[in-house]
Amino acid sequence: MKSLLDLLSADERMELIRNTTERRFGNNEVVFHAGDLPDSLHIVSRGVFVAKVYSRGGHVLAINEFPPGAVFGELGVLADDALRTASLFAPRKGGGSTRMLRRADFIEMRRRPIGQTIERFLLDELASRSREMTENLVELLFTPAPRRISRHLVRLGQPAFPDVGDGWHHISQDDIAERTATTRATVNRALRSLEQRRIVELGRGRIRVLDREQLVRLAR
Repeated sequence: MKSLLDLLSADERMELIRNTTERRFGNNEVVFHAGDLPDSLHIVSRGVFVAKVYSRGGHVLAINEFPPGAVFGELGVLADDALRTASLFAPRKGGGSTRMLRRADFIEMRRRPIGQTIERFLLDELASRSREMTENLVELLFTPAPRRISRHLVRLGQPAFPDVGDGWHHISQDDIAERTATTRATVNRALRSLEQRRIVELGRGRIRVLDREQLVRLAR
């Protein structure tokens, strides 16, 4: 994953940091809500933040994850009248921190080369996320729930769900349901089936993949 800070020179990184404010968030704390008026973007320093949307029926869908180095809330500085499109949450375990860049400071930086670099990076990020959202929508519409769940388990080990020792990953059935647009009951049935086949091992709030090759075949 590209990082904004990696694109900047040492002097530009220092300038960006001087123009940002450190924000610290507790476990599962809300950074902002969908529908809020935006006035800033965030660069993740610690933890993996999650973007979620809610249906009128109360269903929750986790639509994106932002590990250290990632940026979220970019429409808050690029657009004049764009409301927040999702709610952002800090990690459930350990919280997290960001560097927050206010829109007024970004507009002032825009006049200089550093601002132009940041703007290009943000536009590239928006294009990339648009492609990912299209791919995710196709998967949600046309892929059966058990296969979506297997595909998500294949992704364990990525920054959002790191290995915490001996192959175990901290992830709850609610987490999986939110990320696969299904229900906890459906996730439970799928996981129990995988457990019976010795493809995964289940613990309290954690999962270990025992047969990754077989899991990948199911995900396909």
